[in-house]
Amino acid sequence: MTFGEWLLRVENCHDWRVRLQVIMKHAKSLSEATMPSMTKENFHQLEERERRAVLAGDVSAIERLWSPELLVNAPHNRLLVGVGATLDMVRKGVIDFERFDRTVERVEINGDMAVSMGSEAIMQKHGPQAGELIHRRYTNVWRHSDGQWRLRYRHANVVPKYGQILE
Repeated sequence: MTFGEWLLRVENCHDWRVRLQVIMKHAKSLSEATMPSMTKENFHQLEERERRAVLAGDVSAIERLWSPELLVNAPHNRLLVGVGATLDMVRKGVIDFERFDRTVERVEINGDMAVSMGSEAIMQKHGPQAGELIHRRYTNVWRHSDGQWRLRYRHANVVPKYGQILE
């Protein structure tokens, strides 16, 4: 059933109880029909565009890829709230990488949300760790909103020299 057919059925019902039944019956199929489709291949391309934009320090490309409400649990042990907080670090050269590699280990796509997890290796151009290869673990959560996919949440942490001992 198309959206127009569905809407016509609801509009032609004068009894609110019947309208509600029609809405409930067709809500799932309608939401599935309007849900954005994202293949894993397309998602990998999206993540690669984001990685390249960060590596290049391309603020305008980053602004198109990051949500205005971006929330980052950053590897320097601080929360960055709103896209401006993280973009300021790009503009000031704090986030300015000589190298930025990402290995995606897992991708999950569910409706308007997509998650990737894996490892990263970065080398900063400036600061006390400039030139040092830093290994991190990351989680990116993307959300489809207003017709586009944007990075909404991110967590990255530096991998310690020794991992947690569980046994």
